[in-house]
Amino acid sequence: MREKSKSYIRRLGSAFGTISSKTLPLYLRVRLAKTLGLAVHLPSVAANFIYEFSFSFAKNSFKDNKEILLRRSFENFVMELDISQKIQRQLFYLKMYEPSVSNFIKKNLGKNDVFMDIGTHVGYYSMLVSRIVGEGGIVVSLEPETKNLARLSNNISVNNIKNIKILGVAAGESEGVADFYINPLNEGGGSLLEFEKYRDGSDIYDKSDIEKKYKSVPLHRKVPVNSPDNLIASLDLSGKINLIKIDTEGAELKVLRGCIKEFGNNNNLKIICEVSTDRKPVFDLVKQFGFDIFRLNEVGEAIKLKDGDDSPKTNYVFKKS
Repeated sequence: MREKSKSYIRRLGSAFGTISSKTLPLYLRVRLAKTLGLAVHLPSVAANFIYEFSFSFAKNSFKDNKEILLRRSFENFVMELDISQKIQRQLFYLKMYEPSVSNFIKKNLGKNDVFMDIGTHVGYYSMLVSRIVGEGGIVVSLEPETKNLARLSNNISVNNIKNIKILGVAAGESEGVADFYINPLNEGGGSLLEFEKYRDGSDIYDKSDIEKKYKSVPLHRKVPVNSPDNLIASLDLSGKINLIKIDTEGAELKVLRGCIKEFGNNNNLKIICEVSTDRKPVFDLVKQFGFDIFRLNEVGEAIKLKDGDDSPKTNYVFKKS
């Protein structure tokens, strides 16, 4: 779908959402959102148009509502998602998040494996892996944001999952307490790094704009922090982690520095990491411990990064030869 067509469909969905928020009762808007969620799974071309329309409709129709919960079935688990929130809205309408990452996980984990999910959000990857690794496997989920943590706990309960260990901490370089900065435009966008700008897709806002718009929303709070190494040791999992997923909105270098004991103890470790800041110090650090660097294609295949490759990727895989 061409970008011009996408833009037109988004504007149409946004306008319809704005009008419906003023003219339709909430129950009808929710019913329409659910119906659009079914229509998204038509053949690909139609689905692309419907997704763009549906996402924009829900964004504008429910922007003044605190919580709109809808249940969505995935491959072998279900999630209760608040579609007034950006990433949960994407999950509801796409039924998959970041296909390259999801596919890599499916290809690289199996029964009885151990997975650490750093920046769990509301649990999509943790529950996906929970089913893959089975009763003999372990999922360790780290999420410091309180609303996400509550939604994560609820989703685990809904699925009666027993092999996920939730830790309500942020991952960092060492144990302590730190400021956690909240992005009210994106419930999955919190970080240990203070924002210079606030982003919502292609829209960028100054801090002063956000403070005016979200006067009642605290933009940071104190959270407990610990290193992955400390947490792994406390769970008696040193040298046993098969895959670590890191999505920490710019704090990935701090997290990786907190993993160096596991780097030395575990030659089978793979890491999938979203790199949101300068990637050179991240790459230099993992190379010191013998990791090669790979980018992901859409089907989840890891392709070794060539010297000088400056392609605008954000998710990378680190693994030892």
